[in-house]
Amino acid sequence: MDIGLAMAVRYHPDHPEPLQQIYHDFIDEAVYAEQLGFTHIWNGEHHFKIDAWTPAQFPVLTAIAARTSHIRIGTFILILPLYHPLRVAEDVAALDLISGGRFDLGVGVGGGTDHEYQTYGVPLERKWERMYESLDIIKRCFTEDTFDHEGRFYRFQNVQMTTKPVQKPYPPIWVAAMGPKSMARAAATGYNSLAGSRPGYAQEYQAALREAGHNPDAVQISAGPLWIHLAKTREQAWDEAEEGIHWTFEFYRRYNGPQSTPMMIGLPAVPPVGELRNSPIRGPLIVGTPDDALAFLERFRDSGLRQIPFDFHHPGQPTSMVRRSMELFAEKVLPVLKTF
Repeated sequence: MDIGLAMAVRYHPDHPEPLQQIYHDFIDEAVYAEQLGFTHIWNGEHHFKIDAWTPAQFPVLTAIAARTSHIRIGTFILILPLYHPLRVAEDVAALDLISGGRFDLGVGVGGGTDHEYQTYGVPLERKWERMYESLDIIKRCFTEDTFDHEGRFYRFQNVQMTTKPVQKPYPPIWVAAMGPKSMARAAATGYNSLAGSRPGYAQEYQAALREAGHNPDAVQISAGPLWIHLAKTREQAWDEAEEGIHWTFEFYRRYNGPQSTPMMIGLPAVPPVGELRNSPIRGPLIVGTPDDALAFLERFRDSGLRQIPFDFHHPGQPTSMVRRSMELFAEKVLPVLKTF
């Protein structure tokens, strides 16, 4: 199984730090991830959020590509309906060229993004259709010398994309599709799947691929990012990470609505800092020792997933603390996960 590093470049809104240093810290951690044996770097995005979550993924990933040699880099996710597909195609091609063919394009429609769509002036209606039309255009940019496009959302004549990516016919495309309808639509097109953490998801997606006439063995399925922090003791791990993890849950409660809390952590509300650690959380969260992590991750053995990405840097944590957690993971957990 491949193991990725998931990045959400941001600070804790209660004590914001200089963004220049935040960006440098996260990029340095991504470079370190390659040295530790991770296979992928995934970077997410949001816009206009109080914690300054990364709004521009391509510059961050380009900086990482320039300082690494073999780790794959990708968007998890690019909120594709917000962007002009021809602009995205140009950025994808340039980044794939700079990285030497190491780019993965992960897309979705976003969660908790209504304000982002409204601010960009993009209608929320039919955002899935807009996304799939954009993907069709992007693929044509890389596989055809000249084309016209007449669609529901975009109309182009005589498109001549002269900058092509290294990977042929185009970089791997991943779609974040969680619900039954979105999963079926992604499977019908044969795209790789992101966010498959739910038990049985991989098998369901593989069945949908077969029904659509695709070979499941040729399609990759990744879990959604798992939030993690490791230390020598469980108490130390919670002491170091609880405030940042609390904000992560609060972020989704605030922007996705209170109804998201039961779905994320199995609780009707987000417990306050100090009580969160004692709550029966059922979400994608590992805080404790390497042995705690291995016990939690055993559920993913023989799950059909090809990759699990981990988010180590919780808002407000110093990079030295994050690196210690990554090192413990690389020493004690990563070798076992690679056998799954």
